Amino acid sequence: MALQDYVEDARQYRAIKDQEKLLADRKKLLRDKLVAVLQAEGTEDDSGHLRLELNDDLKLTYQRKESKSIKLEEAEEMLKAKGIWEDCVEYVPVIKDDAIMAAHYKGQITEEEIDSLVDTKVTYAFIL
Repeated sequence: MALQDYVEDARQYRAIKDQEKLLADRKKLLRDKLVAVLQAEGTEDDSGHLRLELNDDLKLTYQRKESKSIKLEEAEEMLKAKGIWEDCVEYVPVIKDDAIMAAHYKGQITEEEIDSLVDTKVTYAFIL
């Protein structure tokens, strides 16, 4: 096939991509409006979700999600005060790239050895 045979495919691809952008923008606008009405008019259930029934077919839910993370400074202070800091932490080794390069410059590691430690991943992005 000649390259000219792919012109229509490329045009359709670009048109679909443009439509996806328009749809995504419209979707965000509608979502924001519906979330606002949920926050204003919705009823909170036992789980903290906001629910609103617009009609028999359309029931909106603004689902509450909760994530927890330990406050590092406060945890360290408390655990040290209780004498259990060492029992509650884990030390993970981290390879320092700059230290490897410094060892190379000092002649402790060869270029070939560094190359053997490095994985190279190639990726491609399609752009029209």
